[in-house]
Formats: sequence, C-alpha cells, structure tokens
Amino acid sequence: GGNAVPTVTIQPSTRFLKVDLVLPKTSAASFRVRLLDEKTGSEVWSQSGLKPVAGEPRLLFEMPTQGIKSGPYTLVVGSGSNKGSQVKYPFDANLVQ
Repeated sequence: GGNAVPTVTIQPSTRFLKVDLVLPKTSAASFRVRLLDEKTGSEVWSQSGLKPVAGEPRLLFEMPTQGIKSGPYTLVVGSGSNKGSQVKYPFDANLVQ
C-alpha cells in the first residue's frame, strides 16, 4: 500500500510508451515534460507544448523508449517557465531482454 512507485515494463519491440498523467490542476494551456534518469540525473527526453485533455486535468502523450534502461526514472511536468509548479511522477523502468 501507500505510494508505491509504478513499474513500467518495456518489451524489446516497444518503440513508444503511452503515458497518461493526472494533473493536480489545469491552469496552464500547455506543459513541458522531461524524463530524468534518477541514477545519472541526466535528461533522457523532453517535449514542450503538450496540451491537456479537453475538459480534464490529464496529459496524454507518447514517449520514445530510446535511451531508457532498467532503473528509476522521474517524469517532471512543468507549465512553461514557472519552476514552482513542477509535478514529479516517479516510476521504475523494467526492460525485458
């Protein structure tokens, strides 16, 4: 129970991950998403200008699996340049060999 970190299983044939994030609030018209490798602290992937689902506090997007290895990651969602409103979504990647 509690805040268990979700595990994302990536098959060898998987090219993109479908990501569905629930946002705390939809004040922003668009969002920037960054994928951070928790082991190295480096940014693996990022995309700007992601629009939330109409009428819902959700972000739906596809993220390439290129560069993702097994281990801990965090998706950081921010609205534009406002650093104070970042939301973090940690997960563990599990690459199936």
